[in-house]
Amino acid sequence: IGSDIKISQNLESIGLRSLYLSSTIIKKRVV
Repeated sequence: IGSDIKISQNLESIGLRSLYLSSTIIKKRVV
């Protein structure tokens, strides 16, 4: 069970990172 929680947390962190990177790239393109 603990491993599943860690995996879910890792997926969430990866998703947030991808969203942050994509948002920064969009901002750079707009600017």
